[in-house]
Parts: sequence; C-alpha cells; structure tokens
Amino acid sequence: GEAGRGTLWRSYPEDARRSGVRKRLAWSFCRGRPMEGKYFLQLLAGGDNGKTLLFLMLTTAFPAWVKMSQVDHLLRTRHGTNPNAAAEWKMDAMGARLLLLEEPIAGAVFDGALLKLLRGGGLMTGRNLYQHNVTYRPTYRVVISANTPIEVDPPDAAVLKSMHAYAMPSKFVEAGDPQLRPPP
Repeated sequence: GEAGRGTLWRSYPEDARRSGVRKRLAWSFCRGRPMEGKYFLQLLAGGDNGKTLLFLMLTTAFPAWVKMSQVDHLLRTRHGTNPNAAAEWKMDAMGARLLLLEEPIAGAVFDGALLKLLRGGGLMTGRNLYQHNVTYRPTYRVVISANTPIEVDPPDAAVLKSMHAYAMPSKFVEAGDPQLRPPP
C-alpha cells in the first residue's frame, strides 16, 4: 500500500537501488518455480534506518508467505553444526516465500554448509517438538538484515556468488525535519 511505498522510498532514495530491492522481493513472491534464480538478499546499514520496520511490514502484510526466524539458526557454532539436522525453525519456514533473519551479532559467521543446502535446492528436514521428521524442498529465499556484510564459513563459490547486498542509506529523523518529503 501507500505506507509500504513510502517506507521503501525513504529507505532507498535512489531509483535503481529501490528498483533492485523491489524486483528481488517481487520475484520471491511470484516468479516461476520456487528454486528458480536462488539467491540470498542482504540489507546492510547501521541502526535506526528501517530494516526491522520493513520486515515487520512484510510479515504483517503476507503472514503465510513471509516468516521471520532467529538468525542464530544459520550461524556456525563452536560445537559444529549439522545442516541436515531436524529443527523446529525449518518447520516454521516450510511453505514460505521469504525467510527473514535479523541482525547477526558482530563477528558472527554463517554456516556455509547450511547456506549451500538452502541455495542449491537441497532437501530440508524439520521436526516440531515430539513429532516425526518432515522433509521438504525449501520454497523460500533468505533475506538477512545486517549492519555489515556477512561472513560465511566454509566459503562456497556458488553461495558467495548468490549473495546480493543492498545498502540502506536511510535514517529515521524527527518529525518536521527538512529531509522529510513526500514520495513522488
């Protein structure tokens, strides 16, 4: 709606950048087979710029298609990770078009093996508490909101190539600030 267009316009004042983000999000909802054109989207910027607001608007407007998850699920741990392990978060994301992850902690490293599985069209296995495993092919694209570009280990050329990062130059300002102007 109008509020969404205004937020996107303020977050990305440059036409080309705004168009790129809009195109990636629209493709995630509507384009072809779910695994076609698989990529990861990073929205980069410091705090107070609208990344969380954009995520909340998307999850509110499209609750069946847009899911948020804890970023910790995709991070490497010092104990190692098993990308094929059944996990409840995978059940929450099943059937979604976008999986939104917010703000990894400084120095966090994403699990390259899990990202490779997500990018390559592999099968995911999830399980709700006290339930049987369910295996499915992911239909979602991962969107990561971060203050800096993410780090992936082990690095994988296909995963790294599929990372599309967009800087969000916007910043929230007080009401009446001369920077505020209506969208065109």
